[in-house]
Amino acid sequence: MDRRSFIIKSGTFISASTLLSLFGCAPEKLILGSEKKAKRPSSDDFSQPILMAIAIGVNTANPHNTQAWKFKVVSDTKAIMYVDETRLLPATDPPARQIHIGCGCFLETLRIGSTSFGYQSYIDLLPDGQYQFDEIGTKPIAVIELKKEKTKRDELYEHIFTRRTNRSKYHEEKLDVDTIEKLISYTSPKASSILFKYSDLDMQNLNDMCFEAMKIEVTTYRTMEENRIWLRRNQKIAADKRDGIDLKSNGMGDIPRFFSEKLAKADAPKYAHKEKYQTMFLKSFKEKLSSSSAVAYFVTENNAQDDWIKCGMDFTRFNLAADRTGVALHHLNQVLQEYNEMNEVRMEFENYVNVKPPQKIQLVLRLGRADEIDGFSFRRHLKDFIIA
Repeated sequence: MDRRSFIIKSGTFISASTLLSLFGCAPEKLILGSEKKAKRPSSDDFSQPILMAIAIGVNTANPHNTQAWKFKVVSDTKAIMYVDETRLLPATDPPARQIHIGCGCFLETLRIGSTSFGYQSYIDLLPDGQYQFDEIGTKPIAVIELKKEKTKRDELYEHIFTRRTNRSKYHEEKLDVDTIEKLISYTSPKASSILFKYSDLDMQNLNDMCFEAMKIEVTTYRTMEENRIWLRRNQKIAADKRDGIDLKSNGMGDIPRFFSEKLAKADAPKYAHKEKYQTMFLKSFKEKLSSSSAVAYFVTENNAQDDWIKCGMDFTRFNLAADRTGVALHHLNQVLQEYNEMNEVRMEFENYVNVKPPQKIQLVLRLGRADEIDGFSFRRHLKDFIIA
């Protein structure tokens, strides 16, 4: 048995650089060549199926583009996934619920992506069981194992690379029932109920609540500061950090982008908490809300970690289905957040749509038709996700 086979079959974990070298992929390969200047890793840069799958998976949507994932690579077809505890959002996501939804988004994107090169993904969620908040990063989210099988490429695969979050003002065109039915059909949700509101009265009431939620987030010091930390005001900073909210490629438009660029400066607190800039941003946000055709919300029967992860998997398919049907979407999850200042408006929203515990609204989105937006956000180099 050669050394590579011994390490893989024994299950011994070694350093990421050594492991990748044994797989025939030197660690510098992960940041040289086409990936060095590219915004995102490419599966074409790797020959090991697990690295190919991870490279596709990181294209997924995730909260604030934190990319809060890390992986122990066990073999060239197997990895153990953890939350990256250094990339949480404690102010706006105290229980890390949204972060776990983002992990589900990754897993489903990886699963869809692996079908493109002839592998099925077998995903064992929470193999050590659910864990406490202080165990995040030490207990695994999932064990991922790829198996070469005769498989058909998932019909949503190509949309992994074209889907966007579109924060712009939407067109007046309304979504018809046929489009909504296609969204549900293409998504085929397994763990969530996806519900829609689109009457004029519902849209007005829900928009008012979502606006109030955004106002709370913008005017609460610690939540606004957390948002500011993840803003990337220009392409140089975005390319250096390779994470966060890339202002050029999010469809925000000139006025709010100007505001956000002010917030992202090193001395941003003097801008972030000025009423002038808050008012400017909120006015633009309200105009965008009023242009929405519908609100969609994802409801799970319970509110445990596996519900969060599975909801993220459902959302990924919905996100790709939206791209397939030409529907723009934008998260309005501020209204769901679990910190004290948001409690009242969150409960008002839950009561309005008649969702009561143990059920939980996990995601809220506005939908519509919109112009396509240019570009897409950065992702970190693959080496940055691999741990010993």
